[in-house]
Amino acid sequence: MFASRFTEDDKEYQEYLKCPPESPPIVEEWNSRGGGNQRNRGNRLQDNRQFRGRDSRQGWPSDNRSNQWHG
Repeated sequence: MFASRFTEDDKEYQEYLKCPPESPPIVEEWNSRGGGNQRNRGNRLQDNRQFRGRDSRQGWPSDNRSNQWHG
């Protein structure tokens, strides 16, 4: 059924190959909306997440780092 699909025997595919490729969409000024600021903002958010994670874990009862059994 699909043995000759996308080959020289596939007439529909051969017709498709004859068509010129479509031009890609042009996006103007895609990085002019503060691309550097977005990057910096992302880094700050990551830093805040890590900072909060360290602070919030210290007082949890499930935090067994200081209660490890040494034997």
